[in-house]
Amino acid sequence: MAKKYWNKLKEDILKIIQSIGKCQRCGFSDIRALEIHHTKEGKSKNDYKEMKLIIEGKIQYEVLCANCHTIEHNPRNLNPLYPSQI
Repeated sequence: MAKKYWNKLKEDILKIIQSIGKCQRCGFSDIRALEIHHTKEGKSKNDYKEMKLIIEGKIQYEVLCANCHTIEHNPRNLNPLYPSQI
């Protein structure tokens, strides 16, 4: 049951990403690199709950490409591969 529910949530998230179709920051449109980025206010420690809230429109989110999403979570432009930048 849980696996079936999880797969349904993932399908619904993919539909959201496909409906927007591009990164909302840079416009990159290869669906393979698009991800959901949620606002910090909506962050949940439970992935099931968080995905359900996104689908229900109760959490604000952006569709970002992997590059913009990484930059969002690394605002000081620090590359973990180069610790000398810290």
